[in-house]
Amino acid sequence: MLTPQIDMNKDRGLGWSLGFGTQDDENGRAIWQWGDYGVFRNYVIAYPRGEDRGGVSDEHHNGLSICSHLVASTIAVTRRDAAT
Repeated sequence: MLTPQIDMNKDRGLGWSLGFGTQDDENGRAIWQWGDYGVFRNYVIAYPRGEDRGGVSDEHHNGLSICSHLVASTIAVTRRDAAT
């Protein structure tokens, strides 16, 4: 279930499994998911083989604007800019 089924960007380690996005980085394989339900937005990331995990849920359309800061402060990963 956590094995990538679709290669989204092999050079950046991004894939899609059965229901979760996958990301391979220096900490191993992470699984992630996000949702946008109008007013409610959420994001979750976890490293199943480690102890790093986090989640954000908010009731405001700008709630996820702090997400990259929260993830960076709780999980020791190098940020990858989506534009590159």
